[in-house]
Amino acid sequence: MHDSIKLLDEIKPTKNAVFLASFKGFSDTTGAAAASIEYLIDAWKAKPIIEIDPDPFYDYSMTRPQVKLKNDKRAIEWPVPTIYHAQPPNTDRDFILLAASEPNLKWKTFTEVIIETIDLFNCTTTLTFGAQPAAIPHTRPVILNLSASDSKFEKLFDLKAPSYRYQGPTGITGIINLMVREKNIDNASLWALMPHYLSFGTNPNVIESIVKKIDMAFNTKTPLSKLDLKKTNFIEQVETALKSSPESTSYIQDLESEYDKSNIVLQDQFTSNEDAEIPLPSSTEIIGDVEDFLKESRDETP
Repeated sequence: MHDSIKLLDEIKPTKNAVFLASFKGFSDTTGAAAASIEYLIDAWKAKPIIEIDPDPFYDYSMTRPQVKLKNDKRAIEWPVPTIYHAQPPNTDRDFILLAASEPNLKWKTFTEVIIETIDLFNCTTTLTFGAQPAAIPHTRPVILNLSASDSKFEKLFDLKAPSYRYQGPTGITGIINLMVREKNIDNASLWALMPHYLSFGTNPNVIESIVKKIDMAFNTKTPLSKLDLKKTNFIEQVETALKSSPESTSYIQDLESEYDKSNIVLQDQFTSNEDAEIPLPSSTEIIGDVEDFLKESRDETP
């Protein structure tokens, strides 16, 4: 077992285990995909089984530890990747879950640790998740795209998985996907396309879309009621910001029109390739008021 792996509990035999992972960073800039995994960890009452030592893999000046208050005492919370085990009701499969920040260092070694973890739990399927900005409106359903090692995932998720010829920079998610596929482990990636003008904080609509797709694929029944208030507050904040910016309102109406006319084209244009550069309209000035308002609203939340 790799030195970076710390067992928190016994690894028990699993049945047809599925590995679910997302990394905040290059492939998940706002953390919405990772928040989806965290939501499942909470909803499924997952149990922490493994911690990965962060020291070899993180530059703490880039991925900073957090100071927290615990029992009125200050404590340091390090960015420790923690792997959870869950057995949600209504399914006979085990799920292994990881939501972490993208490592800054030693990606080859980190990927080896992830592969070893997948082997320790005898995972037969691996899924990674990302979220990308796209020229789509917040008033329409989130688009999910699929990249997969096998066509059976198309049926599982009811999504098409076109082949891609992208060449260019990648994130740790792309590295892990390629490495597990080289080891002939079934692998797929789900990518949420989110409004590019709402790039601050996690989007609860993205979380809901990813969780619903997992439920559909694996016949799990994850309660979503905890998202209701977050979705309501999110929409209210966005709409309040838009009222003070006629230019933003007009721009979003244009996005709605384009979405409604060419939803299929949008899915083709903003592919599930985790590493593709997505062309966005030049709308920094138009949308700046919205993002500033959302940031201020979150900063004021106790």
